[in-house]
Amino acid sequence: EERLAREEAEVTRQLQEEKDNLARKAVETARRLQEENDRLAKVAEAVEAEEELERERLAEVSRVKVQLEEEERLAREEAEVTRQLQEEKDNLARKAVETARRLQEENDRLAKVAEAVEAEEELERERLAEVSRVKVQLEEEER
Repeated sequence: EERLAREEAEVTRQLQEEKDNLARKAVETARRLQEENDRLAKVAEAVEAEEELERERLAEVSRVKVQLEEEERLAREEAEVTRQLQEEKDNLARKAVETARRLQEENDRLAKVAEAVEAEEELERERLAEVSRVKVQLEEEER
């Protein structure tokens, strides 16, 4: 009984240690995901500010166009600014897609970790049940 109790305590300790490790990993992953979310929020703010600056530049271009009556030159300038803005938007969209893909991969990895933890816990419950059955059997045999 003492041996079984020691084994049961050791198995329980190991399971708790595994749970603690997984909890630490989950906290670290959550922290990294929060940092990534914060970074993306800053990127979004920067994009909005850039778009506002872009709108202001376009407005200025329009005023200069009216003032100088150089419609062709200003039209080309406006088209270039729009193209650059579209290029920046395209780049940010690609980055957002890549970030979403990485986040999905991380979520998938975490789901696998959670499944593995559940499987370990199920194995542990089965082992503890077996230990209990053996203990009961030994007690009956002693009696």
